[in-house]
Amino acid sequence: MLLQFIALAFTINNYNFHKSKFISSTNFISGTVLGVSSNISNYFKLKSENEILSNENNYLRNQLALLQQKDSFSENQIIDTTKYQQKYNYINGRIIRNEFRNTANFLTIAIGKKKGVSKEMAVINDKGIRYMPNFPTQEVFCAPKQNGINGCFKNSKPLWYQNKKIDDFYLIFNKGEVVDYGASENYLVLKDIIEYDEYSKYAGEIAILPGVTEISKSGILFNTTLLDENAACHLALGCAYPCSFNGSVEYNKTSYKKHQMNYSGIHVDMMFGTEQINIKGVDCDGNVEDIIVDGEWVI
Repeated sequence: MLLQFIALAFTINNYNFHKSKFISSTNFISGTVLGVSSNISNYFKLKSENEILSNENNYLRNQLALLQQKDSFSENQIIDTTKYQQKYNYINGRIIRNEFRNTANFLTIAIGKKKGVSKEMAVINDKGIRYMPNFPTQEVFCAPKQNGINGCFKNSKPLWYQNKKIDDFYLIFNKGEVVDYGASENYLVLKDIIEYDEYSKYAGEIAILPGVTEISKSGILFNTTLLDENAACHLALGCAYPCSFNGSVEYNKTSYKKHQMNYSGIHVDMMFGTEQINIKGVDCDGNVEDIIVDGEWVI
C-alpha cells in the first residue's frame, strides 16, 4: 500500500497532465466542502435572525394589544370577546407533526403547558388573523333559543358517533325538546346521544351552508364530524357555543339559562342540508326573507 502511494506521488509530480487533473480534483472537492459548510453556516445564522425577528414581532404585538385595551376599556369593565380583543400574550410555536392524512387531523406544536399553552387557545395564522380553528370553516352557525325549535328533522347524510354509523334517522321537536325519534341504523346509539344528560335532547347549534361545499364536492365521507359537518347544513344536539350570543356569556348553566341557550355535556352535529335546500328567515318585524334559494346564498 505504501509503495502504491509513493508511485502515485511520483506519477503526479513528473507528469503535468496527471498533476493538473489531481489539482483540479482536489480544488473541486475542497470547494464543494467549503460551499456546503458555508450553506450550513448561513442556514443557522438565518435561523437565529428569524428567531430574533419573531421575538421582536411578538413583543410589539403584545405591546400593541395592551395599548388597545388601555384605550378602549376601564380596569373594571368586562370585555366582550365577541367584539373586542382578549387579554392574551403571543407565544412562538412550531408545528412538528401534521397528521393531515388521517380522517381526524391533529397538529402537534413544539410548545405546551410549561409555556402557558392550554386547550381552546386561539391560533394566529401567517397573515396575523386570530381564529379558533374549525377546519374548513365554511359554516355560518348560531345558537337557537332553547325552547324555540318545533318540527321534524331528517338527516341528509350519515352521522358517525363513537365509530358507529347512524343513518336514516329523524327527530321530532316540540318547544325545543326532542319528543320522538327513530333510526333504521344504530337506533340505540342515537338513543344514547339524546339521553346523554338532562338537556342533550335540546339543540345547541344550527349551522347554515350552501347546497354545495368544498367538502360535499369531494364526495368523501370522512367519518369524522369535524369535516363531515361542513358538507351540509347541520343541527347539533347538546351544548351551545358561548360565542354564538352577542354578549358576555360565561360557560356555566346559570349564564346559559339567563340567555336561553342550551347547556349540556355533549355536542353532536347532524346534517340535514341538500344541494337544492331553501332557507327563509323571519326578522324582528315578522317579514319573511329568502336566505338560501336552491342551494345558493341570496343575501
